[in-house]
Amino acid sequence: MEAAFTPPVAIRLSEAALAEDWVATRLRIYNPSSGEPGVGLRYRIFISKEGGEVAHQSPLLPAQEAVEYDFGAAALEEGRYTVRLEFEQEGRLYLDAPSLEFCKQRHRGLFSPFAVASAGGVALEVGEINAVLQMAATSQGEAVERIKIWEQTRRSTTLSVEVERPSALWVECAGAGCGISLSPEEEPRIVTPGGRCCLGVLPEGEAVLGFHSLFSHANAAGEVRLLELVPWEVALPQAPPEVPLLGINDWAEYFAGDSLPQVGQIARIIAGQRELGLGEIAWSAARSWVEYRSRLADASPWPVVPLEEAARRDPRAQNYAGRTAVLNTACVLREAMQQAAKQGVVLAAWVALNTHYYAEALGGICCSRWFQKHPRFHQWRKGAPHAFPGEVCYYFEEVRSERIAIIDELAGLGVERFVLDATRQPRVALYHPEMVAAYREQTGVDPLEIDESHGAVYEGWIRWRSGFFTAFLRELRATLARRHPSLRAHVTMRIPQCGVKLNLASGFDVETWLKEGLIERLCLNPLDIYEGGGLREVAPYVEACHAAGVEVYGGIGQTWAWENAGATAALHRMASLLDAGVDGVDLYESELLARCHPLHPLVPHLRSRSTIATLLEQSNLAACYPLSAENVLLGYDNHSRWAGGGWRMSGFGENSL
Repeated sequence: MEAAFTPPVAIRLSEAALAEDWVATRLRIYNPSSGEPGVGLRYRIFISKEGGEVAHQSPLLPAQEAVEYDFGAAALEEGRYTVRLEFEQEGRLYLDAPSLEFCKQRHRGLFSPFAVASAGGVALEVGEINAVLQMAATSQGEAVERIKIWEQTRRSTTLSVEVERPSALWVECAGAGCGISLSPEEEPRIVTPGGRCCLGVLPEGEAVLGFHSLFSHANAAGEVRLLELVPWEVALPQAPPEVPLLGINDWAEYFAGDSLPQVGQIARIIAGQRELGLGEIAWSAARSWVEYRSRLADASPWPVVPLEEAARRDPRAQNYAGRTAVLNTACVLREAMQQAAKQGVVLAAWVALNTHYYAEALGGICCSRWFQKHPRFHQWRKGAPHAFPGEVCYYFEEVRSERIAIIDELAGLGVERFVLDATRQPRVALYHPEMVAAYREQTGVDPLEIDESHGAVYEGWIRWRSGFFTAFLRELRATLARRHPSLRAHVTMRIPQCGVKLNLASGFDVETWLKEGLIERLCLNPLDIYEGGGLREVAPYVEACHAAGVEVYGGIGQTWAWENAGATAALHRMASLLDAGVDGVDLYESELLARCHPLHPLVPHLRSRSTIATLLEQSNLAACYPLSAENVLLGYDNHSRWAGGGWRMSGFGENSL
């Protein structure tokens, strides 16, 4: 019996083989196709229960290639197990082999299907739904009733349920999904297909649940396939939050597809995020269009052209019928401000600074009339034969004044906090012919003939042109101070998380902003549009911002919620941001978390570094959903791109900064 080498074999749980109520029905054994020990190597799998008792032993298996082995986990009892491999080659037994711990626990817990386990065998269920902290299911639960909601009838129905003890209400929907309210007074929570979700807690006594058909573009039926009550109890104390979470709300996405396009759902959007621990929300107020009732002559309300007209030009415009219906009903921003005040949530106006799309986009519903009337102000790329149709150049005072007028009007409505976003189109000044000519006349340098390789000459150019966006911030602060002297204005700038010089080349002179006190907070969005070389550590920004007394937030893109593996990626990304010393983190499109979502329970624990460590070290989350080359970028902005077409400081093409 020897332990002379570590066999080149690793154990990994197969995600495809996850059972409904517990982790791991199969092991996937990975083995290189060549190299020592190689020939004649065989292995045996041992599954041992806590305490050492062997629960399963496989026959000797050849270790020649990657295989999946079904070890019959359905027959195992609940508990913690260790999976161990023993290897044999030419009669010699090798014990120095990898092992893996996993937990089998039948439950309907708040983190299903992750089966989170903690020390001592106690189930650690994570979540903060309806102000309830950590809950652990103590029984299997039972189905209440199967209900079908048919969209064609546009009907609502109720169901009375007798709750014997405080219980979690779990639901699973099919078809178009449905809206479910936990009481007659509550706005329905939207439940869409895609997994079992916890709606919240029902207290002991009679509960009257409401079921509502969703508006469905496909006129599809909604079906409640599973409705069950699971008794629960407080399991473990929750670690106190260490950093705040800021929700970036493209709120209209909540009404995309099958939805309830009613103004009452604004309260639900805010409540759904507050329940998950988001104490501040940046609410979309303006892009090329405006999403509030404006009196500005140059402002274009959504939709810029009637929806029916746009849909005739581009059928995809019909996907925005829910957004349009809500905006036609009320001033959504004013409603959001009222609801946020009622619920104790801080609400900021989120204003995109350079998102104009182009005149024909989606049949014309999203490109403002102001942008279309002023082609002179459109952005020019390096060496391009014509202007780019979706951006403006901040070299022009008129461009800066158009955005300042919108922010000024928002301040007049009582908005004090502004999140100014330049991340999706982070090029506020490039190579507009009038700007290039002005620089050439001042310096004798032709910007079209230099790039990063020209060192200080290039840096002089990008620093000069970034001054026009800095002028925008100066003019904004002066306008707010002059017109709203009692306003405690709080300005956040949201820019890509890339190198300081790359941001300067895009027009963002962060050093000057901090020196002049132009912003109160800097948000760094994980957008990499720099051919894979853009995303950089946040430490330089943290150091500079803290020295200036300015907050700095990291960011997690909405891609983290696209699939379960995003939970692992989000935890690792959040841990790295907290370790770097950020003051908080923004979650993009967090309004979608106000819909019932399987990853809900993870959100509150993104605020605590100690809880993140516990989840990563003691749970099976990473074993079920390991990071890989395919999913490690979940949590980046979904507009990131790496396979060419990105921006660079070198060269003389249209994508050269």
